[in-house]
Amino acid sequence: QGCSNLQSINLPNCLTDIGMGAFYGCSSLQEIILPESITVIAENLFTECHNLQRVELSLDTTCIEKYAFFML
Repeated sequence: QGCSNLQSINLPNCLTDIGMGAFYGCSSLQEIILPESITVIAENLFTECHNLQRVELSLDTTCIEKYAFFML
């Protein structure tokens, strides 16, 4: 959260959960590929990620919670 230099990140396939607001305010984040094991996009996960251009998620994604991609 709040990491202004993070541009991209590789997440392990064994990851099953990313907590609420984990990438909140990561203003330089441009792309992220979520492993197939992530089925819920948590609340405020990418809030204020103004440079986010690409999010790749699984076809198994079952829920995108409120404000997951909120911009003020």
